[in-house]
Amino acid sequence: MTPTRQEHAAIRFLTPPDDGLWFATEGLEAARGAPFLRDLRLYRASPLLIARRGDFQDRLGHALTSAPTLEGAVAAAELARRAIRFRVAADGTGSLATVA
Repeated sequence: MTPTRQEHAAIRFLTPPDDGLWFATEGLEAARGAPFLRDLRLYRASPLLIARRGDFQDRLGHALTSAPTLEGAVAAAELARRAIRFRVAADGTGSLATVA
């Protein structure tokens, strides 16, 4: 097989910032506007009680990008990840927390 193009890919997993009740997600539309974004997916839906374990089970979704350069793919994946904010009520107040 002969390659028809050369691109670099990057993925950033979306994880909750705190334990507690995940009740909303903000910034998905902004994340979808990231350059070179190929896939943005949430694996679960809110509301959901979160108890982080420090491993792959903490993932709520991912942002996958591909670009002509590795730097471009990484920058785009980071841009998409930073746009998303999970609202987690760790103390029952529903304070806004940004993805770490």
